[in-house]
Amino acid sequence: MGFHYNAPASMSELLSGIKNADNCYFLAGGTDLVVKIKEGLIAPEFVVDLGKIKELREIADAGLVIIIGATVTHSQLQKSPLIKKYAAVLASAAGQVGSPQIRNVGTVGGNICNASPVADTSPALLVLDGVVEVKGVNGNRNIPLKDFFVRPAVTVLEKGEFVTSIYIKKVQPGEGASFQKIGKRKALAISVTNAAVWLKKDGDKIADIRIALGAVAAKTIRIPAVEDQLKGLVFDQSVASKAGELAKASVKPITDLRSTADYRADVVDVIVEQAMCEAWAQAKGGN
Repeated sequence: MGFHYNAPASMSELLSGIKNADNCYFLAGGTDLVVKIKEGLIAPEFVVDLGKIKELREIADAGLVIIIGATVTHSQLQKSPLIKKYAAVLASAAGQVGSPQIRNVGTVGGNICNASPVADTSPALLVLDGVVEVKGVNGNRNIPLKDFFVRPAVTVLEKGEFVTSIYIKKVQPGEGASFQKIGKRKALAISVTNAAVWLKKDGDKIADIRIALGAVAAKTIRIPAVEDQLKGLVFDQSVASKAGELAKASVKPITDLRSTADYRADVVDVIVEQAMCEAWAQAKGGN
């Protein structure tokens, strides 16, 4: 079955072109969409290529936040001086996505819209308090990333809506963030489990903390009940260990081809502890 293809050069042209488009899919990097079309998993009537819209390919400094265009690639995130300086946790996560070829083509917007619970950038974006900017024929809205995912391949996007950018908070002095991943091999591995931690210190105490986990639920998740138990504690190795134990107790992963539920739960314990320690070291280093 064929489809209509359009590659608008501007946002206004895009919005005009999709006003009456039914069964419309948006093409960013194409690493997921093209595969689904070829395998017959979806049959779009319209495919709109976002690649020619310049503003969607940019990473911008906006004071306390960074604006990441939807078609920014993982390679751009990995190499961006702005991301490496103020959101190194995201650069680290992006650098572990697939192969160099995939990172050169795959985009941050396409990745979150695919809503895979094993996506590597999603935990990092979550702990940086990501907000998704969405446009559509009925207007614009901003959606906290923690509310964006529903289940694998399903988000809260409505018909005719597409992601234009993701806003993330800069990591400030006295804050730190870390991404940790366990795969079946050292490179090109889909995550068995992944985790990201952001924290803010106040003296020797944890003033605030955000923890995100991937591959342990139907979507990438935050664990606010665990975060609340850690706030205000004096940080030491035992607290990092406690964080891992609490995180493990909060998840109910599944067994699949890549791993068992028990192994995933055990790994959550380890990588959350590691991420806590690394994030705290960064926070101390930045005073």
